[in-house]
Amino acid sequence: MAPDDVQLWLRHSSFSTTANIYAHIDVDGKMEAANMIASKINLGELPEKKKSPKRKIA
Repeated sequence: MAPDDVQLWLRHSSFSTTANIYAHIDVDGKMEAANMIASKINLGELPEKKKSPKRKIA
C-alpha cells in the first residue's frame, strides 16, 4: 500500500498531513518488534538511546 493511497482514503488534503499523523507508528512498531525478538533470545529489552559522554580534550 502506497502512502499516497492512505492519504486519498483518509481524505487528507496533503501527504504531509498523513505522514505527520502516522509516521510514529512505524518507529513504535519497529521498537516493539525489536524488544520482542531480544526477549526471545534472552537479551532483555533494548536500552533507550542515550547521549554519549562528551570527551575531554587534553
